[in-house]
Amino acid sequence: MASKSEAPSPVSEAVDPQAAAVLQVAERLHAMGPEWVVFFREVLGVEGIVRRSFRSTAALTHFECSPQYARIREMLDDLRNRQRDRPASREAQR
Repeated sequence: MASKSEAPSPVSEAVDPQAAAVLQVAERLHAMGPEWVVFFREVLGVEGIVRRSFRSTAALTHFECSPQYARIREMLDDLRNRQRDRPASREAQR
């Protein structure tokens, strides 16, 4: 009797080296603590590392379903929260 395989497909299970490289770049940038807009532009923007690395729609869609992309979104949320929690010191300085 054939049993159904409950394991994910090897394609989704294996870590895509390109996705891992993009995540590594994003993690380095996140560690610098930039404003969230800078992080977004450099990583997820039209000319960011994600779009340059995943040029086809299919490749980009596949990456957007990956754990690496989810982690990048978490980093973006973290930077947004940090900026929101900071006092607006720029307006006070003249």
